[in-house]
Amino acid sequence: MKRCRMKESRKSLCDSVKPPAVSCFSLLCAGMIAAALFLYVSPAAAEEVNLAPKCRVIVSSTANPAWDARNLVDDDIGPTKGWLGEWKADAQPWAKFVLPSPAKIMAIRVLPASFTEVGYRRFARPKKVTLVLKGDKDRTFEADLKDDENRFQEIKLDNKKYYEISIIITETYSNATYPGQTGFQEVQIITDFEEEDTAAPPEENYLPKDSSNPVQEARRILDAKEDASRDSNDEDKPGAKPSPKKGKLTSDEKEILDLIRELLERLEKKFNED
Repeated sequence: MKRCRMKESRKSLCDSVKPPAVSCFSLLCAGMIAAALFLYVSPAAAEEVNLAPKCRVIVSSTANPAWDARNLVDDDIGPTKGWLGEWKADAQPWAKFVLPSPAKIMAIRVLPASFTEVGYRRFARPKKVTLVLKGDKDRTFEADLKDDENRFQEIKLDNKKYYEISIIITETYSNATYPGQTGFQEVQIITDFEEEDTAAPPEENYLPKDSSNPVQEARRILDAKEDASRDSNDEDKPGAKPSPKKGKLTSDEKEILDLIRELLERLEKKFNED
C-alpha cells in the first residue's frame, strides 16, 4: 500500500511540472513573427543593374570596322564582339557613354578586347585608363588594369550621380601581334537598381557642345582643380583677404597635374588635326 502511494505521489509531481501543450497554430504564428522580424532587420541586398546597354556610345577612330562601338554594350563577349580603337603615342583612343538618366554609379567593369580563339595577345591590352565622370560634381582620375584577357576588371567608384562617363586609354601592354590596336570587348556600368533615377537631366547639361571630345573635359576639370589650389596659395600671402577654405595640392600632386595637362594638350592637338 505504501509503495502504491509513492507511485501515485511521483505521478502527481510529474503531472504538475509537465510543460503545457503547444498547438500547431501557435508554432506557425511564432514562425511568421520571427520571419517578419528577420526581414525587417535584414533587408535583402539591392540588385545590381548594368546600365551600359541603355547608353548612347561615342568612340574615337575605330581601327577595324567589324569592331565598332555597338559591340561595347551588347552583352556579348564572343569573337569580334568588341571595340578596337587606333593606338598612337599622341592619339589615345577613348569611349564615351551617355547614360539615359543620371544614376549613382557603383563601379565600371571592363574586359580588354581580345580574339583568344585565334591567339592570345593579339591586340594591345589597356594598361592605364583615365576616367572622366560628369555629374553633380565632375571629376577625373586614373586607374591601372592588369594584363588579363580572360575576365572583367572592376574599377570602383564613389556611388555618386553621373550622367556621362568617358574612358581614355592612356597606356597599353604593347607586346601584341597588332600593337596599334586596343580597346574593350565589353564595358559594364554598374548601378543600384533601387537608386536608379528615371528623370532625364536638362538637355543643356546632358549633351554639352564639346561632348564628343572627353580629352577637353579632362583638361577642364584639371584646370578647375589647379585654379582652386592657386587661390588657396594666394591666401597665404601677407595682406591677402580670407576666402572660403579650399584644399591644397602637394608638390607631387601639382607635378602629376602638369604631366597630365601636357598629355592632354598633345591629345587635343591630335584630335583637332584629325
